[in-house]
Amino acid sequence: MYESSKKYDCLIFDWDGTLMDSAAQITSAVQAAAAKNDLEVPSSSDIRLGIGTSFSSQYRRLFIDSKPEEHVLLAQKVEKKFKDDFYKSFYLTTPGLFAQVPEILESCKELGCLLAIATSGQRRMLDTMFAEYNLESLFAVTCCGDEYKAKPDPEMLDHIRIELGINPEKILMVGDSVNDIYAAHRAGIKCAAVCTGVNSKSELERAGADFICVDLRDIWHIIKS
Repeated sequence: MYESSKKYDCLIFDWDGTLMDSAAQITSAVQAAAAKNDLEVPSSSDIRLGIGTSFSSQYRRLFIDSKPEEHVLLAQKVEKKFKDDFYKSFYLTTPGLFAQVPEILESCKELGCLLAIATSGQRRMLDTMFAEYNLESLFAVTCCGDEYKAKPDPEMLDHIRIELGINPEKILMVGDSVNDIYAAHRAGIKCAAVCTGVNSKSELERAGADFICVDLRDIWHIIKS
C-alpha cells in the first residue's frame, strides 16, 4: 500500500490533542473538581492553555499563582482531594481518538518506524486509554508526566532516544502544543505540530515547529522519503 522508504526511525507522539480529542473532557473535569472544592471555577479557555503541562503546573497556574492569600491557602489545602475529584470526573466518560489514528499508527509501524509516547498526563490515564482502544502493543516506549519531568523539559524525549538507541536526527516528535515543540528542540529533535489541540497554527509557527499538519493524517507526507 505504501512505499517502504522513510525519513525517520522513530516517531514520538504526544497523547492529548494529538492522538486523542480529550480537551473538552479535561476542561469539564477541571471545572467540576474546582466547584466541588470551593475553588474559583476557571474558564474553558484558561484551562485549555495549560493542557499538555504537568498536573502540578496546571494546578499552580489556575489556583495559586497571582491569587489572593486566602485562595492560595485553600488551594494548597485541597490539592490532593481536587486531584482525586478530577480523575473521578474525567473517567465518567471516555474521549475519542482523532480520525484514523489506529490506522495511521499501524501504517507508520509497518513502514519500519518505532513508535513512542511522551505525554505530560498520568500513567493511570494512559493505561486506561490503551486498554480502551487496544493500542499499547504499537508502542516501544511510553513516558508519562508522573514518571518524568513534563514537557517542555526534554527529559522524556531524551529517555526515549537513549532507550531505543536512535540518533536525534532520525527521530520526529509529533505534538499539538508549543511545549511539544520546545521539548523536541531542546532534545535536538525535529517536531511536526498538528493543529488539533490547544495552540493555533500561528502559535505553533511562532514556536518554531519544523512542520505544520492540519491533523495527524498529514504526518505520512512528512515521514516518507
